[in-house]
Amino acid sequence: MGSDNLKTDGHPTSYTTDQAAKHLTRGGYKWRDRNNDGKIDLSYTLDSRFTPHQKSRIKEGLRSWAEVTNLSFKENAKGADASLRISPLAGDRGGVASLPNSFSIGTVDIGTQGADGKLEHGTLFDKVTVHEIGHSIGLEHPHDDGPPYREDSTTYTAMSYHDSSFGDYPYGGKKIAAPMMHDIAAAQRLYGANTHTRKTNTVYGFNSNTGRDFYSLKSAKDKPVFCVWDAGGTDTLDFSGFRQKQKINLNAESFSDVGGLKNNVSIAKGVTLENAVGGSSDDSLIGNPIGNRLKGGGGADKLEGGGGADTFVYDSIADSTPESPDLIMDFASGTDRVDISTLLKRAAVKVLYIVDRFSGRAGEAVLSHDASNGQGRLALDLTGNGKPDFLVSCNGKIHYKDLMVNPEPPTSIEPEPDLTTAPEPEPSPPRTKRENAAKEQGGGKTHSYSSASESNCQKVDTLEDFTSGKDKIDLSRMLEKSGVSLTQVDRFTGKAGEAFIMKSDCDGLYWVAVDLDGDKCSDFVVNSPNVISAADVVGMKVNQAYDQQLSRRN
Repeated sequence: MGSDNLKTDGHPTSYTTDQAAKHLTRGGYKWRDRNNDGKIDLSYTLDSRFTPHQKSRIKEGLRSWAEVTNLSFKENAKGADASLRISPLAGDRGGVASLPNSFSIGTVDIGTQGADGKLEHGTLFDKVTVHEIGHSIGLEHPHDDGPPYREDSTTYTAMSYHDSSFGDYPYGGKKIAAPMMHDIAAAQRLYGANTHTRKTNTVYGFNSNTGRDFYSLKSAKDKPVFCVWDAGGTDTLDFSGFRQKQKINLNAESFSDVGGLKNNVSIAKGVTLENAVGGSSDDSLIGNPIGNRLKGGGGADKLEGGGGADTFVYDSIADSTPESPDLIMDFASGTDRVDISTLLKRAAVKVLYIVDRFSGRAGEAVLSHDASNGQGRLALDLTGNGKPDFLVSCNGKIHYKDLMVNPEPPTSIEPEPDLTTAPEPEPSPPRTKRENAAKEQGGGKTHSYSSASESNCQKVDTLEDFTSGKDKIDLSRMLEKSGVSLTQVDRFTGKAGEAFIMKSDCDGLYWVAVDLDGDKCSDFVVNSPNVISAADVVGMKVNQAYDQQLSRRN
Protein backbone atom coordinates (compact mmCIF):
# COMPACT_ATOMS: atom_id res chain seq x y z
CA MET A 1 0.00 0.00 0.00
CA GLY A 2 1.28 3.45 -0.87
CA SER A 3 4.11 2.21 -3.15
CA ASP A 4 4.57 3.91 -6.52
CA ASN A 5 6.23 0.80 -8.00
CA LEU A 6 3.17 -0.57 -9.75
CA LYS A 7 3.74 -3.82 -11.62
CA THR A 8 1.57 -6.03 -13.76
CA ASP A 9 1.73 -9.81 -13.86
CA GLY A 10 -0.71 -10.33 -16.69
CA HIS A 11 -3.55 -8.78 -14.69
CA PRO A 12 -4.53 -5.11 -14.33
CA THR A 13 -2.63 -3.30 -11.62
CA SER A 14 -4.62 -2.17 -8.60
CA TYR A 15 -4.08 1.40 -7.43
CA THR A 16 -4.54 2.70 -3.92
CA THR A 17 -6.53 5.90 -3.54
CA ASP A 18 -3.36 7.96 -3.20
CA GLN A 19 -1.76 6.31 -6.22
CA ALA A 20 -4.86 6.90 -8.32
CA ALA A 21 -5.01 10.55 -7.20
CA LYS A 22 -1.39 11.04 -8.21
CA HIS A 23 -2.03 9.39 -11.57
CA LEU A 24 -5.08 11.55 -12.32
CA THR A 25 -3.06 14.71 -11.57
CA ARG A 26 0.21 13.54 -13.12
CA GLY A 27 0.53 16.58 -15.40
CA GLY A 28 0.53 19.04 -12.51
CA TYR A 29 -2.15 21.20 -14.12
CA LYS A 30 -3.87 23.45 -11.60
CA TRP A 31 -5.19 26.95 -11.15
CA ARG A 32 -3.11 29.30 -9.01
CA ASP A 33 -3.99 31.84 -6.35
CA ARG A 34 -3.06 34.78 -8.57
CA ASN A 35 -4.19 37.54 -6.19
CA ASN A 36 -2.62 35.88 -3.13
CA ASP A 37 -5.76 36.07 -1.01
CA GLY A 38 -5.41 32.49 0.25
CA LYS A 39 -8.19 31.03 -1.90
CA ILE A 40 -8.86 30.14 -5.50
CA ASP A 41 -11.99 31.62 -7.06
CA LEU A 42 -13.07 30.64 -10.56
CA SER A 43 -15.52 32.81 -12.45
CA TYR A 44 -17.70 31.02 -14.98
CA THR A 45 -20.12 32.01 -17.71
CA LEU A 46 -22.96 29.85 -19.04
CA ASP A 47 -23.81 30.18 -22.71
CA SER A 48 -27.34 31.43 -23.29
CA ARG A 49 -28.06 28.47 -25.56
CA PHE A 50 -28.28 26.17 -22.55
CA THR A 51 -31.85 25.53 -21.38
CA PRO A 52 -32.77 26.45 -17.78
CA HIS A 53 -32.72 22.76 -16.82
CA GLN A 54 -29.29 22.29 -18.38
CA LYS A 55 -27.95 25.34 -16.56
CA SER A 56 -29.31 23.99 -13.29
CA ARG A 57 -27.56 20.64 -13.79
CA ILE A 58 -24.27 22.35 -14.68
CA LYS A 59 -24.44 24.47 -11.52
CA GLU A 60 -25.03 21.30 -9.50
CA GLY A 61 -21.95 19.78 -11.10
CA LEU A 62 -19.82 22.82 -10.25
CA ARG A 63 -21.10 22.80 -6.69
CA SER A 64 -20.31 19.10 -6.30
CA TRP A 65 -16.65 19.79 -7.10
CA ALA A 66 -16.51 22.87 -4.85
CA GLU A 67 -17.87 20.86 -1.92
CA VAL A 68 -14.94 18.44 -1.92
CA THR A 69 -12.02 20.82 -2.45
CA ASN A 70 -10.91 24.40 -1.85
CA LEU A 71 -12.20 25.87 -5.07
CA SER A 72 -15.13 28.21 -5.47
CA PHE A 73 -17.12 28.74 -8.66
CA LYS A 74 -18.88 32.09 -9.04
CA GLU A 75 -20.99 33.04 -12.02
CA ASN A 76 -19.77 36.17 -13.85
CA ALA A 77 -17.55 37.15 -10.93
CA LYS A 78 -14.99 39.94 -11.05
CA GLY A 79 -11.49 39.71 -9.61
CA ALA A 80 -11.38 35.90 -9.80
CA ASP A 81 -8.16 33.94 -10.15
CA ALA A 82 -9.29 32.42 -13.47
CA SER A 83 -12.31 32.14 -15.73
CA LEU A 84 -14.23 29.27 -17.33
CA ARG A 85 -16.43 29.59 -20.39
CA ILE A 86 -19.04 26.81 -20.47
CA SER A 87 -20.72 26.24 -23.83
CA PRO A 88 -23.06 23.65 -25.41
CA LEU A 89 -22.10 21.17 -28.12
CA ALA A 90 -25.26 20.84 -30.18
CA GLY A 91 -25.82 17.44 -31.76
CA ASP A 92 -23.20 15.80 -29.55
CA ARG A 93 -23.52 13.65 -26.44
CA GLY A 94 -19.89 14.01 -25.34
CA GLY A 95 -17.76 16.95 -24.35
CA VAL A 96 -14.35 18.56 -24.33
CA ALA A 97 -12.51 20.84 -21.92
CA SER A 98 -9.14 22.54 -21.59
CA LEU A 99 -6.78 21.90 -18.71
CA PRO A 100 -5.76 24.81 -16.44
CA ASN A 101 -3.22 27.19 -17.90
CA SER A 102 -1.82 30.61 -17.11
CA PHE A 103 -2.41 32.33 -20.43
CA SER A 104 -6.04 31.83 -21.48
CA ILE A 105 -9.59 31.32 -20.30
CA GLY A 106 -10.56 27.75 -19.51
CA THR A 107 -13.18 26.23 -21.77
CA VAL A 108 -15.77 23.56 -21.05
CA ASP A 109 -18.00 22.28 -23.87
CA ILE A 110 -20.86 19.94 -22.97
CA GLY A 111 -22.91 17.93 -25.45
CA THR A 112 -26.64 18.58 -25.24
CA GLN A 113 -28.00 15.89 -27.55
CA GLY A 114 -30.80 14.04 -25.77
CA ALA A 115 -30.71 16.50 -22.87
CA ASP A 116 -33.87 18.39 -23.67
CA GLY A 117 -36.73 18.93 -21.26
CA LYS A 118 -36.52 18.45 -17.51
CA LEU A 119 -33.34 16.66 -16.49
CA GLU A 120 -33.20 14.34 -13.50
CA HIS A 121 -29.88 13.66 -11.85
CA GLY A 122 -27.87 10.67 -12.99
CA THR A 123 -28.26 11.17 -16.75
CA LEU A 124 -25.50 11.13 -19.34
CA PHE A 125 -25.59 14.94 -19.27
CA ASP A 126 -24.59 14.85 -15.58
CA LYS A 127 -21.78 12.40 -16.22
CA VAL A 128 -20.33 14.48 -19.07
CA THR A 129 -20.66 17.67 -17.01
CA VAL A 130 -18.79 16.28 -14.02
CA HIS A 131 -16.15 14.73 -16.29
CA GLU A 132 -15.44 17.94 -18.23
CA ILE A 133 -15.36 20.11 -15.11
CA GLY A 134 -12.82 17.63 -13.74
CA HIS A 135 -10.60 18.33 -16.74
CA SER A 136 -11.06 22.08 -16.31
CA ILE A 137 -9.60 21.97 -12.79
CA GLY A 138 -6.65 19.70 -13.66
CA LEU A 139 -7.73 16.04 -13.70
CA GLU A 140 -6.71 13.85 -16.64
CA HIS A 141 -7.99 10.57 -18.08
CA PRO A 142 -6.84 7.50 -16.17
CA HIS A 143 -6.23 5.54 -19.39
CA ASP A 144 -4.05 7.99 -21.36
CA ASP A 145 -0.64 7.09 -19.90
CA GLY A 146 0.80 3.97 -18.31
CA PRO A 147 -0.54 0.43 -18.03
CA PRO A 148 -4.25 -0.22 -17.41
CA TYR A 149 -5.34 -0.49 -13.82
CA ARG A 150 -8.32 -2.17 -12.25
CA GLU A 151 -9.91 0.96 -10.81
CA ASP A 152 -10.17 2.65 -14.22
CA SER A 153 -13.98 2.84 -14.15
CA THR A 154 -16.66 5.28 -13.08
CA THR A 155 -17.01 3.24 -9.91
CA TYR A 156 -13.90 5.14 -8.80
CA THR A 157 -13.55 8.16 -11.07
CA ALA A 158 -15.69 10.35 -13.29
CA MET A 159 -12.62 10.77 -15.50
CA SER A 160 -12.85 7.19 -16.79
CA TYR A 161 -14.34 6.19 -20.14
CA HIS A 162 -15.37 2.85 -18.67
CA ASP A 163 -18.84 2.80 -17.15
CA SER A 164 -19.51 1.07 -13.86
CA SER A 165 -20.27 -2.15 -15.72
CA PHE A 166 -16.50 -2.40 -16.31
CA GLY A 167 -15.45 -4.68 -13.46
CA ASP A 168 -18.94 -6.16 -13.00
CA TYR A 169 -20.38 -3.25 -11.02
CA PRO A 170 -23.70 -2.55 -12.79
CA TYR A 171 -25.60 0.61 -11.84
CA GLY A 172 -28.83 -0.19 -13.64
CA GLY A 173 -28.38 2.54 -16.24
CA LYS A 174 -27.74 5.26 -13.68
CA LYS A 175 -24.85 7.63 -14.36
CA ILE A 176 -22.68 9.41 -11.83
CA ALA A 177 -23.64 12.99 -10.99
CA ALA A 178 -20.75 14.05 -8.75
CA PRO A 179 -17.06 13.31 -8.13
CA MET A 180 -16.25 9.75 -7.06
CA MET A 181 -13.67 8.43 -4.61
CA HIS A 182 -10.51 8.92 -6.69
CA ASP A 183 -11.75 12.23 -8.11
CA ILE A 184 -12.17 13.61 -4.62
CA ALA A 185 -8.67 12.52 -3.62
CA ALA A 186 -7.19 13.93 -6.83
CA ALA A 187 -8.88 17.33 -6.51
CA GLN A 188 -7.81 17.53 -2.88
CA ARG A 189 -4.24 16.69 -3.91
CA LEU A 190 -4.28 19.81 -6.07
CA TYR A 191 -6.26 22.24 -3.93
CA GLY A 192 -6.71 20.72 -0.48
CA ALA A 193 -9.86 19.39 1.16
CA ASN A 194 -12.96 21.46 1.82
CA THR A 195 -13.29 21.03 5.59
CA HIS A 196 -16.48 23.08 5.82
CA THR A 197 -18.80 20.82 3.83
CA ARG A 198 -21.59 19.23 5.89
CA LYS A 199 -20.04 19.67 9.33
CA THR A 200 -23.36 19.10 11.11
CA ASN A 201 -25.35 15.87 11.51
CA THR A 202 -26.07 14.67 7.99
CA VAL A 203 -28.21 11.87 6.57
CA TYR A 204 -27.40 10.34 3.19
CA GLY A 205 -29.99 8.26 1.33
CA PHE A 206 -33.56 8.15 2.59
CA ASN A 207 -34.58 11.03 4.86
CA SER A 208 -31.60 12.97 3.51
CA ASN A 209 -30.96 16.51 4.69
CA THR A 210 -28.04 17.15 2.32
CA GLY A 211 -29.98 19.27 -0.15
CA ARG A 212 -28.22 17.34 -2.95
CA ASP A 213 -30.31 15.19 -5.27
CA PHE A 214 -27.57 12.62 -5.86
CA TYR A 215 -27.30 12.02 -2.09
CA SER A 216 -31.09 11.81 -1.63
CA LEU A 217 -33.54 8.92 -2.04
CA LYS A 218 -37.31 9.26 -2.12
CA SER A 219 -38.57 5.84 -3.25
CA ALA A 220 -37.48 2.23 -3.58
CA LYS A 221 -37.21 2.80 -7.34
CA ASP A 222 -34.36 5.28 -6.92
CA LYS A 223 -30.85 4.10 -7.76
CA PRO A 224 -28.17 5.67 -5.55
CA VAL A 225 -24.75 6.19 -7.10
CA PHE A 226 -22.49 8.43 -5.04
CA CYS A 227 -19.35 8.85 -2.96
CA VAL A 228 -19.70 10.62 0.37
CA TRP A 229 -17.56 13.60 1.28
CA ASP A 230 -18.40 14.88 4.76
CA ALA A 231 -16.39 17.16 7.05
CA GLY A 232 -17.92 16.40 10.44
CA GLY A 233 -20.94 15.88 12.66
CA THR A 234 -22.74 12.64 13.44
CA ASP A 235 -23.69 11.22 10.07
CA THR A 236 -25.89 8.40 8.77
CA LEU A 237 -26.21 6.19 5.72
CA ASP A 238 -29.95 5.48 5.53
CA PHE A 239 -31.08 2.80 3.09
CA SER A 240 -34.22 1.87 5.00
CA GLY A 241 -36.51 2.12 1.97
CA PHE A 242 -35.01 -0.79 0.04
CA ARG A 243 -36.26 -4.39 0.05
CA GLN A 244 -33.19 -6.05 -1.50
CA LYS A 245 -30.35 -7.62 0.46
CA GLN A 246 -27.75 -4.97 1.11
CA LYS A 247 -24.21 -4.55 2.38
CA ILE A 248 -23.63 -1.22 4.11
CA ASN A 249 -20.04 -0.45 5.06
CA LEU A 250 -19.15 2.61 7.17
CA ASN A 251 -15.39 2.45 6.63
CA ALA A 252 -13.60 5.12 4.63
CA GLU A 253 -12.50 3.99 1.14
CA SER A 254 -15.11 1.22 1.24
CA PHE A 255 -18.04 0.36 -1.02
CA SER A 256 -21.61 -0.62 -0.21
CA ASP A 257 -24.13 -2.62 -2.22
CA VAL A 258 -27.50 -0.94 -1.81
CA GLY A 259 -30.86 -0.84 -3.56
CA GLY A 260 -30.13 -3.95 -5.63
CA LEU A 261 -26.92 -2.52 -7.10
CA LYS A 262 -23.30 -3.44 -6.43
CA ASN A 263 -20.52 -1.16 -5.19
CA ASN A 264 -22.70 1.87 -5.93
CA VAL A 265 -22.13 3.83 -2.71
CA SER A 266 -18.66 4.64 -1.40
CA ILE A 267 -17.02 6.77 1.26
CA ALA A 268 -14.11 9.04 0.44
CA LYS A 269 -10.73 8.78 2.10
CA GLY A 270 -10.60 10.71 5.37
CA VAL A 271 -14.36 10.65 5.97
CA THR A 272 -15.91 9.32 9.18
CA LEU A 273 -19.56 8.27 9.17
CA GLU A 274 -21.14 7.09 12.39
CA ASN A 275 -24.49 5.40 11.70
CA ALA A 276 -26.10 2.99 9.26
CA VAL A 277 -29.72 1.99 8.67
CA GLY A 278 -30.65 -1.08 6.65
CA GLY A 279 -33.82 -2.02 4.81
CA SER A 280 -36.40 -4.78 5.12
CA SER A 281 -34.33 -7.69 3.80
CA ASP A 282 -31.34 -9.63 5.15
CA ASP A 283 -28.70 -6.92 5.29
CA SER A 284 -25.07 -6.83 6.37
CA LEU A 285 -24.01 -3.70 8.27
CA ILE A 286 -20.31 -3.12 8.93
CA GLY A 287 -19.09 -0.50 11.37
CA ASN A 288 -15.78 1.33 11.54
CA PRO A 289 -13.26 1.84 14.38
CA ILE A 290 -15.36 4.47 16.17
CA GLY A 291 -18.63 4.00 18.04
CA ASN A 292 -21.44 3.35 15.55
CA ARG A 293 -25.23 3.07 15.73
CA LEU A 294 -26.30 0.19 13.51
CA LYS A 295 -29.97 -0.43 12.75
CA GLY A 296 -30.60 -3.40 10.51
CA GLY A 297 -34.35 -2.99 10.12
CA GLY A 298 -36.40 -6.00 9.04
CA GLY A 299 -34.94 -9.33 7.96
CA ALA A 300 -32.20 -11.51 9.40
CA ASP A 301 -29.38 -8.98 9.47
CA LYS A 302 -25.72 -9.43 10.30
CA LEU A 303 -24.33 -6.51 12.28
CA GLU A 304 -20.61 -6.01 12.83
CA GLY A 305 -19.68 -3.06 14.99
CA GLY A 306 -15.93 -3.18 14.56
CA GLY A 307 -13.97 -1.12 17.07
CA GLY A 308 -15.44 1.47 19.40
CA ALA A 309 -18.51 1.47 21.63
CA ASP A 310 -21.27 0.42 19.24
CA THR A 311 -25.03 0.54 19.68
CA PHE A 312 -27.33 -1.92 17.94
CA VAL A 313 -30.75 -0.34 17.52
CA TYR A 314 -34.15 -2.04 17.44
CA ASP A 315 -37.33 -0.03 16.96
CA SER A 316 -39.82 -2.76 16.08
CA ILE A 317 -40.60 -6.40 16.88
CA ALA A 318 -40.24 -7.09 13.16
CA ASP A 319 -36.61 -5.93 13.25
CA SER A 320 -35.49 -9.30 14.66
CA THR A 321 -37.93 -12.16 15.11
CA PRO A 322 -37.48 -15.76 16.32
CA GLU A 323 -38.04 -16.83 12.70
CA SER A 324 -35.49 -14.35 11.28
CA PRO A 325 -33.20 -13.23 14.10
CA ASP A 326 -30.38 -10.77 13.67
CA LEU A 327 -26.83 -11.85 14.44
CA ILE A 328 -24.52 -9.34 16.12
CA MET A 329 -21.13 -10.57 14.97
CA ASP A 330 -18.86 -9.03 17.61
CA PHE A 331 -20.80 -7.91 20.68
CA ALA A 332 -18.54 -6.68 23.51
CA SER A 333 -20.40 -6.57 26.82
CA GLY A 334 -19.63 -3.49 28.87
CA THR A 335 -18.70 -1.55 25.74
CA ASP A 336 -21.44 -2.17 23.20
CA ARG A 337 -25.15 -1.54 23.81
CA VAL A 338 -28.48 -2.86 22.54
CA ASP A 339 -31.02 -0.04 22.27
CA ILE A 340 -34.58 -1.37 22.64
CA SER A 341 -36.07 1.83 24.05
CA THR A 342 -38.26 2.62 21.03
CA LEU A 343 -39.23 -1.04 20.70
CA LEU A 344 -40.50 -1.10 24.30
CA LYS A 345 -42.31 2.21 23.90
CA ARG A 346 -44.13 1.04 20.78
CA ALA A 347 -45.11 -2.18 22.55
CA ALA A 348 -46.44 -0.12 25.51
CA VAL A 349 -43.99 -1.88 27.85
CA LYS A 350 -43.08 0.46 30.70
CA VAL A 351 -41.05 -1.98 32.80
CA LEU A 352 -38.70 -4.68 31.53
CA TYR A 353 -38.45 -7.78 33.73
CA ILE A 354 -35.29 -9.85 33.42
CA VAL A 355 -36.25 -13.49 34.07
CA ASP A 356 -34.79 -16.92 33.54
CA ARG A 357 -37.90 -18.18 31.71
CA PHE A 358 -41.13 -16.63 30.49
CA SER A 359 -44.17 -16.73 32.78
CA GLY A 360 -46.78 -15.10 30.53
CA ARG A 361 -46.22 -11.55 31.73
CA ALA A 362 -45.76 -8.90 29.05
CA GLY A 363 -42.37 -7.19 29.17
CA GLU A 364 -40.23 -10.16 30.20
CA ALA A 365 -36.70 -10.62 28.84
CA VAL A 366 -34.47 -13.69 28.92
CA LEU A 367 -30.72 -13.26 28.48
CA SER A 368 -28.84 -16.47 27.76
CA HIS A 369 -25.31 -17.44 26.87
CA ASP A 370 -23.87 -20.75 25.69
CA ALA A 371 -20.30 -20.94 26.96
CA SER A 372 -19.52 -23.86 24.64
CA ASN A 373 -19.84 -21.77 21.47
CA GLY A 374 -19.87 -18.21 22.82
CA GLN A 375 -23.36 -17.53 21.46
CA GLY A 376 -25.61 -15.17 23.39
CA ARG A 377 -29.29 -14.35 22.96
CA LEU A 378 -31.76 -11.68 23.97
CA ALA A 379 -35.38 -12.83 23.87
CA LEU A 380 -38.37 -10.59 24.66
CA ASP A 381 -42.00 -11.47 25.34
CA LEU A 382 -43.73 -8.18 24.67
CA THR A 383 -47.30 -9.47 24.47
CA GLY A 384 -47.51 -11.81 27.47
CA ASN A 385 -48.01 -14.98 25.44
CA GLY A 386 -45.27 -16.85 27.28
CA LYS A 387 -42.92 -17.08 24.29
CA PRO A 388 -40.54 -14.69 22.54
CA ASP A 389 -41.86 -12.18 20.03
CA PHE A 390 -38.41 -10.67 19.54
CA LEU A 391 -35.04 -12.44 19.41
CA VAL A 392 -31.47 -11.31 18.79
CA SER A 393 -28.44 -13.62 18.66
CA CYS A 394 -24.86 -12.53 19.07
CA ASN A 395 -21.29 -13.71 19.20
CA GLY A 396 -20.66 -12.73 22.78
CA LYS A 397 -22.72 -12.21 25.89
CA ILE A 398 -25.36 -9.55 26.45
CA HIS A 399 -25.56 -8.39 30.07
CA TYR A 400 -28.60 -6.58 31.44
CA LYS A 401 -26.46 -3.45 31.82
CA ASP A 402 -25.88 -3.50 28.06
CA LEU A 403 -29.58 -2.86 27.38
CA MET A 404 -30.85 0.66 26.71
CA VAL A 405 -34.49 0.70 27.75
CA ASN A 406 -35.17 4.42 28.04
CA PRO A 407 -34.39 7.37 25.78
CA GLU A 408 -31.25 9.34 26.51
CA PRO A 409 -29.75 9.45 29.00
CA PRO A 410 -29.67 5.63 28.94
CA THR A 411 -30.36 3.79 32.18
CA SER A 412 -29.73 0.22 33.20
CA ILE A 413 -32.54 -2.09 34.15
CA GLU A 414 -32.92 -5.31 36.09
CA PRO A 415 -30.27 -7.45 37.68
CA GLU A 416 -29.39 -10.19 35.23
CA PRO A 417 -30.99 -13.56 35.93
CA ASP A 418 -29.54 -16.91 36.70
CA LEU A 419 -30.11 -18.14 33.18
CA THR A 420 -30.46 -21.79 34.13
CA THR A 421 -32.33 -22.43 37.36
CA ALA A 422 -33.16 -19.40 39.44
CA PRO A 423 -35.93 -16.81 39.10
CA GLU A 424 -35.12 -13.14 38.81
CA PRO A 425 -36.31 -10.01 40.58
CA GLU A 426 -37.82 -7.02 38.84
CA PRO A 427 -35.83 -4.65 36.65
CA SER A 428 -32.71 -3.39 38.19
CA PRO A 429 -32.04 0.12 39.10
CA PRO A 430 -28.95 2.01 40.13
CA ARG A 431 -27.39 0.66 43.33
CA THR A 432 -26.87 2.50 46.59
CA LYS A 433 -24.20 1.30 48.99
CA ARG A 434 -25.46 0.73 52.51
CA GLU A 435 -22.39 -0.19 54.57
CA ASN A 436 -23.04 2.24 57.41
CA ALA A 437 -26.84 2.43 57.47
CA ALA A 438 -27.39 -0.60 59.74
CA LYS A 439 -27.66 -0.72 63.51
CA GLU A 440 -25.33 -2.90 65.56
CA GLN A 441 -27.42 -5.44 67.46
CA GLY A 442 -26.32 -8.63 69.20
CA GLY A 443 -22.89 -8.68 67.60
CA GLY A 444 -24.31 -8.23 64.09
CA LYS A 445 -25.87 -5.52 61.98
CA THR A 446 -29.57 -5.16 61.32
CA HIS A 447 -30.63 -3.44 58.11
CA SER A 448 -34.15 -2.19 58.80
CA TYR A 449 -36.67 -1.05 56.21
CA SER A 450 -40.04 0.50 56.98
CA SER A 451 -41.06 1.28 53.39
CA ALA A 452 -40.56 -0.25 49.95
CA SER A 453 -39.51 3.18 48.68
CA GLU A 454 -36.26 2.84 50.63
CA SER A 455 -34.95 0.18 48.22
CA ASN A 456 -36.85 -0.65 45.07
CA CYS A 457 -36.61 -0.99 41.31
CA GLN A 458 -35.67 2.64 40.91
CA LYS A 459 -32.98 2.71 43.59
CA VAL A 460 -31.74 -0.54 45.08
CA ASP A 461 -29.56 -0.87 48.17
CA THR A 462 -26.45 -3.03 47.99
CA LEU A 463 -25.41 -4.44 51.38
CA GLU A 464 -21.68 -4.47 50.79
CA ASP A 465 -20.57 -6.09 54.06
CA PHE A 466 -23.50 -8.40 54.86
CA THR A 467 -22.61 -11.53 56.87
CA SER A 468 -25.17 -14.35 56.70
CA GLY A 469 -26.05 -15.90 60.07
CA LYS A 470 -24.90 -12.79 61.86
CA ASP A 471 -26.50 -9.79 60.13
CA LYS A 472 -30.23 -9.35 59.56
CA ILE A 473 -32.58 -7.69 57.08
CA ASP A 474 -35.58 -6.51 59.10
CA LEU A 475 -38.74 -5.96 57.04
CA SER A 476 -41.20 -6.25 59.94
CA ARG A 477 -42.27 -2.59 59.96
CA MET A 478 -42.74 -2.57 56.20
CA LEU A 479 -44.84 -5.75 56.37
CA GLU A 480 -46.92 -4.37 59.22
CA LYS A 481 -47.72 -1.23 57.24
CA SER A 482 -48.65 -3.32 54.21
CA GLY A 483 -50.74 -5.74 56.26
CA VAL A 484 -49.05 -8.84 54.85
CA SER A 485 -46.84 -11.65 56.09
CA LEU A 486 -43.75 -12.76 54.21
CA THR A 487 -43.62 -16.18 52.51
CA GLN A 488 -40.62 -17.60 50.66
CA VAL A 489 -41.35 -18.75 47.10
CA ASP A 490 -39.30 -19.65 44.05
CA ARG A 491 -41.26 -17.18 41.88
CA PHE A 492 -44.14 -14.78 42.24
CA THR A 493 -47.61 -16.31 41.79
CA GLY A 494 -49.76 -13.25 42.47
CA LYS A 495 -50.17 -13.45 46.25
CA ALA A 496 -49.31 -10.42 48.38
CA GLY A 497 -46.31 -10.97 50.66
CA GLU A 498 -44.40 -13.39 48.43
CA ALA A 499 -40.61 -13.12 48.44
CA PHE A 500 -37.74 -14.99 46.88
CA ILE A 501 -34.00 -15.07 47.31
CA MET A 502 -31.68 -15.96 44.46
CA LYS A 503 -28.09 -15.74 43.37
CA SER A 504 -27.39 -14.41 39.87
CA ASP A 505 -24.74 -16.34 37.99
CA CYS A 506 -24.12 -13.31 35.82
CA ASP A 507 -23.20 -10.68 38.41
CA GLY A 508 -22.71 -12.96 41.44
CA LEU A 509 -25.06 -10.93 43.63
CA TYR A 510 -27.65 -12.31 46.03
CA TRP A 511 -31.08 -10.74 45.58
CA VAL A 512 -34.08 -10.44 47.89
CA ALA A 513 -37.30 -9.43 46.11
CA VAL A 514 -40.70 -8.85 47.74
CA ASP A 515 -44.16 -8.51 46.13
CA LEU A 516 -46.27 -6.56 48.63
CA ASP A 517 -49.48 -6.20 46.61
CA GLY A 518 -49.77 -9.44 44.63
CA ASP A 519 -49.14 -7.98 41.16
CA LYS A 520 -46.22 -10.37 40.46
CA CYS A 521 -43.82 -7.41 40.51
CA SER A 522 -41.06 -6.59 42.96
CA ASP A 523 -42.04 -3.70 45.22
CA PHE A 524 -38.97 -4.07 47.44
CA VAL A 525 -35.52 -5.19 46.25
CA VAL A 526 -32.17 -5.43 48.02
CA ASN A 527 -28.94 -7.21 47.12
CA SER A 528 -25.49 -8.10 48.42
CA PRO A 529 -22.26 -9.52 47.04
CA ASN A 530 -22.34 -11.88 50.02
CA VAL A 531 -24.63 -14.81 50.87
CA ILE A 532 -28.18 -14.04 52.02
CA SER A 533 -30.40 -16.85 53.30
CA ALA A 534 -34.09 -16.84 54.21
CA ALA A 535 -33.22 -17.04 57.91
CA ASP A 536 -31.43 -13.70 57.60
CA VAL A 537 -34.71 -11.94 56.72
CA VAL A 538 -36.73 -11.01 59.81
CA GLY A 539 -40.40 -11.84 59.30
CA MET A 540 -39.95 -14.29 56.43
CA LYS A 541 -41.67 -17.68 56.58
CA VAL A 542 -38.90 -20.00 55.41
CA ASN A 543 -39.56 -22.70 52.80
CA GLN A 544 -36.93 -25.32 53.55
CA ALA A 545 -36.92 -26.79 50.03
CA TYR A 546 -36.26 -23.44 48.40
CA ASP A 547 -33.70 -22.47 51.02
CA GLN A 548 -31.82 -25.75 50.59
CA GLN A 549 -31.80 -25.26 46.83
CA LEU A 550 -30.26 -21.83 47.32
CA SER A 551 -27.69 -23.25 49.77
CA ARG A 552 -26.55 -25.83 47.24
CA ARG A 553 -25.78 -23.04 44.78
CA ASN A 554 -23.73 -20.99 47.25
